[in-house]
Amino acid sequence: MKTKTKQDWEIRADNRVAEIKEDCKNIKWFQGTDIEGAKALLKTHFELMKPFGLKADLEIEVSVDWDAAWDAAWDAARDAAWAAARAAARDAARDAAWEVVADKMPTGNPFIALWGVWKLGFWPIGVVNGKFILFSEVAKK
Repeated sequence: MKTKTKQDWEIRADNRVAEIKEDCKNIKWFQGTDIEGAKALLKTHFELMKPFGLKADLEIEVSVDWDAAWDAAWDAARDAAWAAARAAARDAARDAAWEVVADKMPTGNPFIALWGVWKLGFWPIGVVNGKFILFSEVAKK
């Protein structure tokens, strides 16, 4: 097996960043309607994150009420509230960074599934009061 060089890792990261940039052009931001698809991707993400202490059995709730979703997130984690662009950038950066070391991790890249939720048009707000909250302006519960 060939040892990967720093240049190999940089090329891999650059390629993943290019893919994510291309994905961003096609996302219908906050217009997610495939709730079951988003839930399946989140469950995959939760499973892959179990070795790092994330509970894999979180309930997933979809909110179409921005004020309620934001208020819940703000109240539960006032200092950790993120703007949408920053959250998407953070998850995309994690995805790209994890992709570089995915073949060395026992679970692979857990952020590919989370990025998939963004690609479906949902904002994965995060864990609020024991539930993982997704936001979409148009999803029907």
